[in-house]
Amino acid sequence: MLNRRAMTAVFSLALAGSLALPGFAAGAAPVEGPLVRQPLVVSEAAAGGSKEQVVISGQEALTRGELVSALHSKEGKPVVNYAMDYTDVDGESRYGEAIRWASSEGIVSGYDDGRFGPDDPVTREQMAAILYRDAQNHDLGFTGMWAFPLPYSDAAEISDFAYEAVCWMTMKGIMEGAEEDTFAPRGTVSCQEAASILEQYLQVTEQTEIANPFLTCETMTQAEEIAGFSMVLPSMLSSQAERMSIYAVASGMIEVVYQGEEGQMNLRKALGTGDVSGDYTAYAWERMEEIQGRTVTLKGEGDQVMVAVWCDGAYTFAVRIPSGVDGDVISHMAAEIR
Repeated sequence: MLNRRAMTAVFSLALAGSLALPGFAAGAAPVEGPLVRQPLVVSEAAAGGSKEQVVISGQEALTRGELVSALHSKEGKPVVNYAMDYTDVDGESRYGEAIRWASSEGIVSGYDDGRFGPDDPVTREQMAAILYRDAQNHDLGFTGMWAFPLPYSDAAEISDFAYEAVCWMTMKGIMEGAEEDTFAPRGTVSCQEAASILEQYLQVTEQTEIANPFLTCETMTQAEEIAGFSMVLPSMLSSQAERMSIYAVASGMIEVVYQGEEGQMNLRKALGTGDVSGDYTAYAWERMEEIQGRTVTLKGEGDQVMVAVWCDGAYTFAVRIPSGVDGDVISHMAAEIR
């Protein structure tokens, strides 16, 4: 692997020229329209008549391919034996090996229609997901139970494939909001912005991964002191302390895990308006209902509710019951949890 100075230089060059390489995420919607890219600028060096590349920095949209090209170069341009069948990528082309490598590592994949979209502008959520998968390949990222409340007003618009990645990238300070309090998951990334993001990514991945943000608490009072706010449990659980485990995230979240005879129940309260359930399973159905004066997002199978999420003021609440419950139980909880 290259050292930091070499990697930074690679990023600067890879993002500056007219490169074209692979993208990300099966199921992701491609950005329509051709990419207009300035030609690569070269000049004659004073000595020997050799040519040197002049780095182009500007607001052109970074392509999905350019991002993976930078990561491939960072790893020393490894050569792998991996079959590709993208309809718009020639394995023997200039960028075929980078695409092959990224695909073999699970960092990227193509669209549902079989294309790779190497020249499509990379979206902000795609960039987060690509970098996160690269980080995971280096034993970084979230492990075990985790939570990070996103501060963005459009957090609910982040695709499932990128949600965990955006949480980690935000927590690490690698990617920030696009403007005001939004993340703009489907917005594009300029080459200039990408250079800054990649430099920050490089700095972070050279550091030791931080500890799991959840802290185990002996009492609810202790959890409230850590989180910075209080949480009122439903009456059905208030007298069941011996069956509860309590956790807190500094200045951000309280979680209560209740282990009953019928299975486990997770209750969370967090600052912000994003989905803090920590459950991104694709359930059979998802709908919104008005319950106790709150708009509650419900997810489940058959007539059973597995997940319920709602906002109340500055906080978001989530109930997760893997075994499922009927709607009356959720209504009761929505009425009492504060």
